[in-house]
Amino acid sequence: MNDPLLVTVLAVAAAAVGAWLWVRRRWVRQAAGGLLRRRTGIASPSGRAGAAPGESALDKRLFFLSLAVFAVTRLIGIEDFPIYFFTDEAANTVLAAEFLHNGLRDASGQLFPVYFSNSDKLSLGVSVYAQMIPYLLFGASVFVTRATSALIALSGAAAVGLTLRDVFHTRLAWLGVLLLVITPAWFLHSRTAFETSLYVSMFAWFVYFYLRYRSGHVSAMFPAVVFGALAFYSYNTGQAGLVLCALLLVVGDARYHWENRRMAFLGAALAIALALPYMRFQAEHPGEIARRFQLVGSYLVRPDLLPAEKAARFVQEYATGLSPVYWYGPENSRDLIRHRMKGYGNLLWPTLPFAALGLLICFRRWRDPAHRAVLIMAFTAPAGAAMAGMHVTRALVFVLPAALLTFLGLAALMRRVGERVGPTRMVAGLFVLLSLAGGAMLRDALADGPTWYSDYGLTGMQYGARQVLSDVSRYLADHPQSQVWIFPSAWNGGDMLRRFFAPDDPRILLLNLDSFLEERFDAVEGALVVLTKDDYESVTRSGKFTEGIVEDTLRLPDGTTGYYLVRLAYLPEADAIFAAERDARRRMVAEEIVLIGRTATVRHTPFDIGSLPDLFDGDPTTMVRTAGINPAVIEIEFSEPAWLTGLRLTTGSMDLGVTIGVFADEGTVPGRYDEVFTGLPPSPTLDLMLEPAPGPVRRLTIEVRDINGLATKYVHLGEIVLHEE
Repeated sequence: MNDPLLVTVLAVAAAAVGAWLWVRRRWVRQAAGGLLRRRTGIASPSGRAGAAPGESALDKRLFFLSLAVFAVTRLIGIEDFPIYFFTDEAANTVLAAEFLHNGLRDASGQLFPVYFSNSDKLSLGVSVYAQMIPYLLFGASVFVTRATSALIALSGAAAVGLTLRDVFHTRLAWLGVLLLVITPAWFLHSRTAFETSLYVSMFAWFVYFYLRYRSGHVSAMFPAVVFGALAFYSYNTGQAGLVLCALLLVVGDARYHWENRRMAFLGAALAIALALPYMRFQAEHPGEIARRFQLVGSYLVRPDLLPAEKAARFVQEYATGLSPVYWYGPENSRDLIRHRMKGYGNLLWPTLPFAALGLLICFRRWRDPAHRAVLIMAFTAPAGAAMAGMHVTRALVFVLPAALLTFLGLAALMRRVGERVGPTRMVAGLFVLLSLAGGAMLRDALADGPTWYSDYGLTGMQYGARQVLSDVSRYLADHPQSQVWIFPSAWNGGDMLRRFFAPDDPRILLLNLDSFLEERFDAVEGALVVLTKDDYESVTRSGKFTEGIVEDTLRLPDGTTGYYLVRLAYLPEADAIFAAERDARRRMVAEEIVLIGRTATVRHTPFDIGSLPDLFDGDPTTMVRTAGINPAVIEIEFSEPAWLTGLRLTTGSMDLGVTIGVFADEGTVPGRYDEVFTGLPPSPTLDLMLEPAPGPVRRLTIEVRDINGLATKYVHLGEIVLHEE
């Protein structure tokens, strides 16, 4: 956005929060006069608004101690567990730094953008803004980036505790915080800087303020809307679940909203104002929702599935999101190993009976707004994930209703046990037990977590970016005239990681191993090369290099060698090997296929990923990749002439040139159409018109080249749709 709309909206939101705080202060002053009792009908024995009945100094201390336990179990060793530092974590700080350096504009020049571009998707919003002040104060580091996220997660735990204290009016509010301390999925992800943990924290505050509004503090509607908006802009996949939850809360509490319609209408107006940036974003980026579904491989955008099949798949995914087996089972095959704590499950299985009891209590008391809200949270939490495919990061918000349900069941049992052993002894014992459990989980994660899984590569833990780039930076400090070539085949988003750990250092180059092995790079003989163990073996087997001089190695957490820092030199016979490989790659492959109702013979550049039908199946997400050849050439010869008017082309993300040749019968003049496209969005779809119309086409050639790539550059093609008169 290049106008002050978002700035205005943020100012409105800040004013709303300030107004709420001022009104709350007025209420506190008038509490002694009985205003709170008249509004809610709930006595406050302590004489303080929102206090739990009979809340003591011990209760307050335990609440703050529980938050301290949460902070300790998140911040200690936060750089070392999880053992990876992922590109999506680095992106938040990198984009925040660039935003500040660019005068509060993103890379495309937008002032206060709604979403920042993370690699090939516009997905990061509030999480980038959250990293601005920490970056300004402390710079970029793994500790600062993750600690910022962990402290926000701490606030989310506080919101759960305050919900129990101020809405459920329990003296055991600290118990809800400690239940989050020992929730494995939350333990792991609240120690990362993934935007999903920010979403969960903002959602917790949204629920807290909404239930405060629902219990009589009507001006709490304003911060509820603000935190709902912050959650909405935090994490794309969570948006569907958040909106559904909000709608069900509106419907379920419709009578209450009508009774307080003035405040409800003001809250609705604020919600509309906060939705304006999103509306503007969608207007500026039409089709972005569908493209996001394509990027995550959602079944909803698969053209080969019927609507009934998609509905059945949604029910299946949604059921998984509510399955105790998925949440409490010690292992599951759905989640990537980097999102699991081995042997723990996403939720601790010993807490399942208490959650089940809490669920029964909520069903019995569903007429109560607070208990009904917990049910709504639980049953809407998997909605967004079910649309994209159930994974713990997408449904992480489920930890909030799970903690509340577990608390309700455990608290009901404690009331009975407390009568026998004494409430003080029981409370102290449970606090110590859960705190020790959180400490044991921390110890296990730091001591054993690095070796829970043995896959440290791209499909697993993606370990080594921090270690490699830190080691390389030290090397360059001692050898300022050197270059380092890194082949980051074990990491996603290697360039984003480089920008985080070694910004603005032109001596560090990230290269593709396949291209390196398919083209001669004489400059390599003056560079230090960083290769994974598997890549080093591929280089050795290629027969093009002398035995590398290993200057250093980096070990994986299990003690095996993970990375080699080597110097390479070409063998005399390397040129002959390169030439033979080039000739083999450029031999066109011929296949028959039916296109626009005609049999066609298609000759194409060899593919190493995908097959020819993937180019004509109507699904842009089923892509093919050339076998290290730039440009990609597709030549179509029709059995009968086709009256073509143009074509639609979907490619990978690149600046590209397209050349189209059309041929009629022999003796006719061929037509040629050339276009160059730069500054395209990720995975662009281009509509290309053949003007003037070529008439009946017997043969068609399509050449797509990456104009910034080498001859050995891979070219990705997603879809070709031919348009006929």
